[in-house]
Amino acid sequence: AQYKAALAADPTQPDAALALGRFFLRFRRTAEARAQFDALAQRLPDDARVRVGLGDLAMADGDISRARVEFEKAAALDPKSATAWLGQSRVAVEQQRWTDALADADRALALEANVADGRLQRGLALWKLKDLTGALKEMDAARTTSGNLKVNIAVGGVLLDKGDQAGAEAVLNQALKVEPSNPEANFYMALVHAARSEWASAIESMRAALDRVPGRASYHYELGRIYREAKKVPEAIEEWKICVKLNPRHADAQAAIGEAYQDAQRYDDAILAYEAALKADPSRGALLVAVGDCYAQTNHWADAVLRYQQALRTDPKLTGVYYRIARAYTEQNDQTKAVPFYVKATVAEPQNALAFYHLGYAYKERGRRREAVAAFRAFLQKSPNAKERQEVEDEVLDLSGGR
Repeated sequence: AQYKAALAADPTQPDAALALGRFFLRFRRTAEARAQFDALAQRLPDDARVRVGLGDLAMADGDISRARVEFEKAAALDPKSATAWLGQSRVAVEQQRWTDALADADRALALEANVADGRLQRGLALWKLKDLTGALKEMDAARTTSGNLKVNIAVGGVLLDKGDQAGAEAVLNQALKVEPSNPEANFYMALVHAARSEWASAIESMRAALDRVPGRASYHYELGRIYREAKKVPEAIEEWKICVKLNPRHADAQAAIGEAYQDAQRYDDAILAYEAALKADPSRGALLVAVGDCYAQTNHWADAVLRYQQALRTDPKLTGVYYRIARAYTEQNDQTKAVPFYVKATVAEPQNALAFYHLGYAYKERGRRREAVAAFRAFLQKSPNAKERQEVEDEVLDLSGGR
């Protein structure tokens, strides 16, 4: 009422309109907040405070890309705006750019030591960078500028990552007593329930979070994971698809869809999902292996080899691919190319008895009897109770000239 009275007295004065917009945002009255900030943006498009407000509104809507644009505009208009840099830190957390999140939070605090939520945001960044002790220290210091509700929610998340489910539940319950519908408190409470395999309660809490912020991609992703663990795979896939629709570059969701389709033997659909995940994050060599496995399952051996080799180029530590490449060449009746990869497989994974088994037959086909015998004997040594034991012993006897 007081803000509206101030606006009635002087409609051109922006401070009251900004304050009213922030008031609406605080209580998640986003439609009314949008009316205030849209009107301000038309009158004052180059006011950094307005751009910060639009960024906060986008965050409330779950539109992280738009929020990033608005916060970056705000920082460009006013490089000394602590709230603009803090907004960029919040976006970076949502986009899993943890180092950027910490740097932007530090920049905001350097500009304004007591900026609201500054220490809390720094604690969030440290948490995601796995500095849990430092995160809890920052969150404790944040109580003077953020209030117990926000801090308890964040502390609950950190304690959960530390494995303290009881401690996490206690502080999250404190937050939910203050605001039962708080989306973040319900989100982390869902993760507490999930850690205990309490799937019905986990789903209920996550649904409560999404009722308030249906556009939050990360919440849909985590709900998908909960559904998967609860053996509700179709529901999981649906949540991951919503996540991807909200954030097309969410590689984890795309990869999860691929895994679900692969498990269901829907290999073409799995390949499409994996390729989408790789487009979002080309560094994921393990996904290239998964694509190769899908091609192998459908007997597209040449395509499988191409993906396996690409995986090795992306991540040379994926040495388990050597055996897969060798098997693919064998299936193409090309033992000349298969043998070097079987040899590499026996070195990289000496516990893999089947690599020696197939190497023995590859050598045999090429007429290399002595090497074949050595490979077969290695197989028998590593897997003395294998169902192929008698077969391999007969091969050794034949190749050694015993009969």
